[in-house]
Amino acid sequence: MVKKNSIKLSKKQLEFNKILDEMSLSHHDKTNIKYLIGYFNNEKDKELASRSYLFQGEPGVGKSFLADKIVSLIKKEILYLGFSKPDIQGLKYFEDMEQLLLAIDNNKEQIIYLDDLNYIFNKENFGEISSEDKRSFLKILNTVKNQANKIFITTLNDLNELDERMIDRVEVKIQFDIPNADSKKTFLTQKFKKYLSPKKIEVLATNSIGYNYRDLPELIKLAYRFDNKLSANTLKEAVKTYKPTQLMGFEVLTPNIDLSSVIGNKNAINAIKRIKMSFKNKSLSKALNLNRNNLLLFHGTEGTGKSYMAQALAGELEYPLINVRGGDLMTNNPFSNIDRIVGLSKRYKQCVIFIDEIDKLIGSTGFQDNFLIGELQRQIEGAGKEKVEAIFILAMNNPSRFGSSFRSRFREIEFKTPEYEDRLQFCELKKQVVKKEMKLEVDEKVAATHTKGMSFRELENYWNELAFRHLEGERIDEQMLRKIGQELSNKTIVEGMFG
Repeated sequence: MVKKNSIKLSKKQLEFNKILDEMSLSHHDKTNIKYLIGYFNNEKDKELASRSYLFQGEPGVGKSFLADKIVSLIKKEILYLGFSKPDIQGLKYFEDMEQLLLAIDNNKEQIIYLDDLNYIFNKENFGEISSEDKRSFLKILNTVKNQANKIFITTLNDLNELDERMIDRVEVKIQFDIPNADSKKTFLTQKFKKYLSPKKIEVLATNSIGYNYRDLPELIKLAYRFDNKLSANTLKEAVKTYKPTQLMGFEVLTPNIDLSSVIGNKNAINAIKRIKMSFKNKSLSKALNLNRNNLLLFHGTEGTGKSYMAQALAGELEYPLINVRGGDLMTNNPFSNIDRIVGLSKRYKQCVIFIDEIDKLIGSTGFQDNFLIGELQRQIEGAGKEKVEAIFILAMNNPSRFGSSFRSRFREIEFKTPEYEDRLQFCELKKQVVKKEMKLEVDEKVAATHTKGMSFRELENYWNELAFRHLEGERIDEQMLRKIGQELSNKTIVEGMFG
């Protein structure tokens, strides 16, 4: 029996293998990378080896980090062009591709490492890569293809910047995704074990889903600024309040209310409690194969508590709420905006994404098809492995503006105008809050009676009017309660008739 030759791995190689194994890459991609590292050790048949590699993915997902590790392990002369200057033995830094091309030696084993093509390339009119840079890039790749003693590694954020001919010349293209919990634990252990216990690292890694390697250090620094220490409480507060780069431009709220503060809508509350239960115990939800319980459609007339319920759910779960406004959805290219918003819901699992009055934004009118509804449905459904992981809530007044095919993908929750008991509870709470400043000369039951048919928003307006009349020295009695109720009812009728 013939035994295979075993190769003793160095400590650096073992550490690298651990990092690679825990990264969010496919098994096939990891095999390709290990193959590349062994190339110059004569372990592989060079005729069958791929020697040009492109690492693609958004900023902060570990492309440059892994590329640095690879070139330092191979231990050959490195011709480097990029934004940073990594401290790697054998690295020679160049200002542009023309200089780098002149340093290529046909007789030497060399690694050509271009870090961040989006930064390196010069742009002409309309954002096109300059013709000179295109020629230099293709010349480098052609040199690597024809010389077996060369390896090429490059990174970039946006693959769309390269034309098809440039992409086609690179043999191996590897997509980097958001780091998983294991990758983050390894990263945090390497960088912050002096400050964080293994338990805190575990908590931070599992509660920062969607964050990249650049977010994590900033998250920790934010936690430290809260109380000049890294405690469980400051880390928890940092996770709630930190705003990753991808969320810039969106309104991100950290609600301090919960379901106990919600009045009325008992059926809606019961439905939301089930959703809370499933998110609090995700392992059980997975075992029970619960699907689509995170896709919610709130509908009901204006002011019936849809927005408040979304905030209460976020507060109950201690999740941030991403409030998507009309401009976020409809400005510039709505199709790209839908793609971005749904992309956030697939990336950030521990958050609530809320789009209010979506029927006014993209709802169909008449029998005419609406392409934006189709795009939103397509993005939510998704053809790939990624699903919407966040709690994704659409709120609308008129659900009939969306077809049954679209609505069937959501769990519909109806919000109704408050009943007498709900209005009474509202008035009791308000009276309790203001009793030191405003004396009501009638029972709150009278106020509940005279506000019949009002929404919660109209109840707020009713109460505000009472407060102003009190400040103006008017007497708040039953006659006044009836008068204000009638005035607001008449106003609502007129607005309903004439918009």
